[in-house]
Amino acid sequence: MPARPLAPAVSFAPSLLASRFAVTHLWLPSVIGVAMFTLLMGFGGDQWLADQLFRLEGGHWALQDAWLTRSVVHKAGKWLSTTAALVAMLLCFHHWRRGRDRTLRWALLYVVMAVALGTGLISLLKSLVPMDCPWDLLRYGGHEPFVGLFSSRPTSMAARACFPAGHASAGYAWLCLYFFALLWRPAWRWAGLWIGLGSGLVFGIGQQLRGAHFLSHDVATALICWLLSLGLGDGMNASVQRSLRLPTLASIRAWRPQLSTESLIVLTSLFFAVAGNGLFWHSAMASHPGSLRYALSLLLLLLGAHGVLLGILVWRWNAKVVISVLLLVTAFAAHYMSRYHIYLDADMLRNVLATDPKESRELMTVSLLWPVLLLAALPMVVLWRVELRRRSWGRSLLWRIGFLLVAAATALGGALVSFQDVSALMRNQREVRYLATPANVLLGLPRALRGDNPVQRAPKLPIGTDAKATPRAPTSKPRLLVIVMGETVRAQNWGLNGGRNTTPELAQAAVVNFPDMHSCGTSTEVSLPCLFSPWGRHEYDEKKIRAHQSLLHVLNRAGIAPLWRDNQSGCKGVCEGLDFQSLSDATTPGLCADGRCMDEILLQDLATQVRARPGDRVVVMHQLGNHGPAYFERYPPAFRRFTPTCDTRDIGRCTREEITNSYDNAVLYTDHFLSKTIGTLQGLQDYDTAMIYLSDHGESLGEKGLYLHGVPYAIAPAEQTRVPMTMWFSPGFASSRGLDLQCVRKRSASYTDHDNLFPSVLGLMQVKTSLYERDRDLFANCES
Repeated sequence: MPARPLAPAVSFAPSLLASRFAVTHLWLPSVIGVAMFTLLMGFGGDQWLADQLFRLEGGHWALQDAWLTRSVVHKAGKWLSTTAALVAMLLCFHHWRRGRDRTLRWALLYVVMAVALGTGLISLLKSLVPMDCPWDLLRYGGHEPFVGLFSSRPTSMAARACFPAGHASAGYAWLCLYFFALLWRPAWRWAGLWIGLGSGLVFGIGQQLRGAHFLSHDVATALICWLLSLGLGDGMNASVQRSLRLPTLASIRAWRPQLSTESLIVLTSLFFAVAGNGLFWHSAMASHPGSLRYALSLLLLLLGAHGVLLGILVWRWNAKVVISVLLLVTAFAAHYMSRYHIYLDADMLRNVLATDPKESRELMTVSLLWPVLLLAALPMVVLWRVELRRRSWGRSLLWRIGFLLVAAATALGGALVSFQDVSALMRNQREVRYLATPANVLLGLPRALRGDNPVQRAPKLPIGTDAKATPRAPTSKPRLLVIVMGETVRAQNWGLNGGRNTTPELAQAAVVNFPDMHSCGTSTEVSLPCLFSPWGRHEYDEKKIRAHQSLLHVLNRAGIAPLWRDNQSGCKGVCEGLDFQSLSDATTPGLCADGRCMDEILLQDLATQVRARPGDRVVVMHQLGNHGPAYFERYPPAFRRFTPTCDTRDIGRCTREEITNSYDNAVLYTDHFLSKTIGTLQGLQDYDTAMIYLSDHGESLGEKGLYLHGVPYAIAPAEQTRVPMTMWFSPGFASSRGLDLQCVRKRSASYTDHDNLFPSVLGLMQVKTSLYERDRDLFANCES
């Protein structure tokens, strides 16, 4: 069948700027859009309309979490748009490979590009423009004053991302269907227009009813998507007219551009700087919104820095493999950094390297599809079509030296373009460097690997070689101390500290609670080695801590046999060479399913394991606890008391209320687990028993735009560094140690941190060693 020629009814004008077509499709929509935006944003129209909606909803955003606006319009609408985009991509691929309609091939390619660029551009603008949503504002029950789009934003205000309207772009991006019809079936153009306009209006109004956007945000989104579709459609029409001779997949396969390795590095660096660093731009530009000079300075700095790094790593023989790996790394990093607002420093990279397959599966969600497709898969397709020019080794070396000098000069020149602002950024917001991707990975990975080596390869250096246990009467009972290592529980949500009652069972037990407890780190990889070491945070030396033995080795040397029972990802070197039991792979019915176990598995057969070794014992039980983001999987259904909950691993699809409820339900289950632990210890009548519970680090649940944990300690928010600690002592243990529990309760009101654990456990178990620091022992002044 012969290929169908272009329909003569295609209505694009030869010149987009000077024609009737331009008047009706460019100038008129632009004038109307700008006028509406000015009226709404500049003359109070936004606030007037939002006031009416707020009043009609009863003085609060009653529809913020309503089933219709949140589940149907927001969540289902997003999935509908995403599904339609995937269908368009499949149709495009099919018609380019097997279809005979030449015009349809180009029209479908246009739709795919227009939707991707439209939603992508709106997402990029949202990351760069700091703007509050209505529900954030004091006027509507929030906590922030209103700051206009073109006003100077105080540096003390958190950088919100609410302009333009992201969800509405999932509808307005389909305005491209109008131009798709002009390219292929002009009679269908009005249907295409109303599909795009109608879906955008539904999505936009739904978000306005929730308090998520002002009307001007939707107007800006609609205008941007329309103009982008118009310009791309005009260019595509010209491409169709020029390329009717070459519309086949074979012609695309024949496309093999030739580049030097240095040119490829420049293009790759530019791609990383522009496409892979949304969170970097959002954070760095928050203090200088709208400053083109500052933005140019940062762009040159990023371009030059990546040019230097890639210039050292990338050569002709390894270019495609190395860049492909970096594209994948950047896609994953950009997704998780923007979704959870995390920083990729050496500690976070060490966390990534230590992530087990179970944790990895929990982080693999559907939302990862678009970043991997747009930031990795498509660029890799282009990359592997490029032919790299050959040079002799001598010429290659000379070219590379010159290139590195130019790249370094570009970075230096970028810093000098706006030196005062850039130096202020590096001085006051040093953590921003951990957002520049993939430079953060390339620079942090060697340090992360070096930090792991002492744990994984070298034998631990001994400490406390003089440790001895104080002799006791032969008739006295042995002591059993259980240290429950909590996971990712923060003090703010610990019921014993006040607020929501997430610890009802412990509230009925005779426990001692420490409300002002602070962690040694913001990740398990840092906190566990730190809190079991004699140096802790007050003399923090990562290399020294990881190279030496821990508190458990000192106890073992004194004749107190330790045991580590794990329902997590290991002891991070703390228990190396000592008794270790991993229970995370157990298959106990009712406690274990899908490769994970509830924390009660740690109590299974505990009495038998304790009695397996005579004398005093210290048992560490490492919980799965509140390990995110799948908080809903950390507790049995019976503990789903706070609702609605976030019942998905992709917490970006949930509201903060749902996330917090799921998190608190997991805390509720930990409360039950600790209560059951106390009951188990009370049943061990042949031991004097005690329990210390403390969490390794906290968690962010959306405060300041942060989620999960792992923020560099120097800038970490209190949500990630303030943790709970609760103790219980049997009457026999307290009596044999002469503990005045009223004195301990009085001490518990004071500042406490992880550094107190090492000397306090030595004191409780009456172990004498030169490492013991009486000033840090929580019980030293409470012994009779």
